[in-house]
Formats: sequence, structure tokens, C-alpha cells
Amino acid sequence: MNGDEPEVARQFFSTGVETYLDARDAIAEFERQVIKRCTKVAQNKLAAIESACGAGFWPTRNLIDFNAGNRLLRRVGVRLDGHDARLLFCLWWSRGNAPVYRALVLLVRTHVRVPNGLWERRPKADASGLILRDTRKLWFGPVLSVNNISDFDDHLEEAIIDFVKFVEEADGLGQWFRPGQ
Repeated sequence: MNGDEPEVARQFFSTGVETYLDARDAIAEFERQVIKRCTKVAQNKLAAIESACGAGFWPTRNLIDFNAGNRLLRRVGVRLDGHDARLLFCLWWSRGNAPVYRALVLLVRTHVRVPNGLWERRPKADASGLILRDTRKLWFGPVLSVNNISDFDDHLEEAIIDFVKFVEEADGLGQWFRPGQ
């Protein structure tokens, strides 16, 4: 069969392997850099996050790397696991009709038993239609353009500040997330 392939097709296949491996290496390095930046920003804000959320809400200060999604939607960053919740610090992007990039802090309830009261304190979307909450997540962070995505760290820090302010106005997270409820 190989002898029947035109030389151009054989050459494309052999160079395609190298190109594919180079692209995978570049993707892996990009994801490592995103995780590194998320870790640095989140670590710098952990004291403010813990103060706003309430003592002991995040049982450990361990930031866990994560990388989730598919070819159309991706989240790369770090997370804190807490009582019935996760807090994600990430770069989020979508490749629908028009690419969308966001520096995000996501508060995710991990159990349905968490009451909706905290969720109802946040509008579903802002005036421009930007999603601020869904049934399981509260979203904090701006949409980024190709021109300002290099300032991702600054935008993630702003998202954390918005999250902290929201939680402080809700008098912490303890009253909303009660372990064992």
C-alpha cells in the first residue's frame, strides 16, 4: 500500500507527525504558563479570599492545577476545594462563532444542597449580556481581547477583587455553604 501512495502524500504524512508534535509541545507550554500565572495571582490574594469567605472555609491553601474542556471551550488554571464548593482561577476561552477569552474566577457549588440565596444575589448577566451566573457557577471576570490578553494577570487580579467584594457583601460563605446540611 505504501508504494501506491504518491510521494507528496507520503511527505505530508511524515512532516505532519513532526508538526503535530511541535504543536502539542507548544500547547502544553502555553497551558503551563497559564497555570503558573494563575497560581502566582491566586497565591497573592489568598489572604483576602480567606478573610472574605470566612475562617476555615477553604480547609487547605493548596492550589490544584486543572485543565478542562474540549476543542471549542477550555478552562486552564488552578482551584481551591472547599466545603461544597470549588473556587477556580483560570483563563477561559471559547471558539464559537467568534472567539471569546475571559480571565475568570468561578465559584462552583459541588452539591445541589447548597441554597440558591447566594446565587440570587448576583444577576444572570450584565447589561452587555456577559454571563455572571448559571445554575452551578458564579462568574467574575472580564472578557479579554487579543490586544489585552497579555495583561491576563492584571485582569485575573481584578476578577478576584470583584469576587472578594461580592463575598464580603454577602457576609462570607459560611452561611451559604453549611457542611453536612
